[in-house]
Amino acid sequence: MVYANAALIDGPRRRGRTFMELAPSRGVVSAEALLAARCNVITSGTVIRREVLMSVGAFPNRRAHAEDFNTWLRVALSGARIGYQRTVLLRHRIRLDGLTGDSVSSAQRAIQALVDAAEMPLGRRERQARERSLARMHRRLRVEQVKGMVLSGEYAEARRQLQAVVARHPRPKWLAALLVLYLRPGLVRRRLLGQGASENDGDHAAEPGPRQVVR
Repeated sequence: MVYANAALIDGPRRRGRTFMELAPSRGVVSAEALLAARCNVITSGTVIRREVLMSVGAFPNRRAHAEDFNTWLRVALSGARIGYQRTVLLRHRIRLDGLTGDSVSSAQRAIQALVDAAEMPLGRRERQARERSLARMHRRLRVEQVKGMVLSGEYAEARRQLQAVVARHPRPKWLAALLVLYLRPGLVRRRLLGQGASENDGDHAAEPGPRQVVR
């Protein structure tokens, strides 16, 4: 199995950038690297031999939103070799009104994929990577939900939710955002509108696109 890089098109903050700039792949692709998000597969830029895909059960239909990531994880656990190249070989459209543009849905898909991964035969390092990534994605989901509240004008609830995040993870940028949300919530909303707040970061998301199987 091998996957390539993609040029991102549409999306105010992403145009002119590549998939691997935002969701990089570093080092050898392994189950642990996938779970830790050191390696990130773009489905529409992937080719895989049919016999390898069928040997791991192909794409299950029970949870379409998480199945791609878990298929690549099963391929890695099977011992099949996975490679990638940073050459841009395709264009990937970011739709703000679709699955790839909704950051809340993206985080929820990533969480579901990581929850499903617990059913697989993971080793100690893989289990630890899964747990760390799951905690990170839950934080990301909370932050994306806060952004949605700000955009809809629910400033009091947004402050309450962000304060809960900051209490556990006092990162400087979140502390600064909380302060501005108290002082000038309208400014935060305008900034989010200007950035395209619902763009997808891609972490562990089952990125929709054509699946290519080499026969």
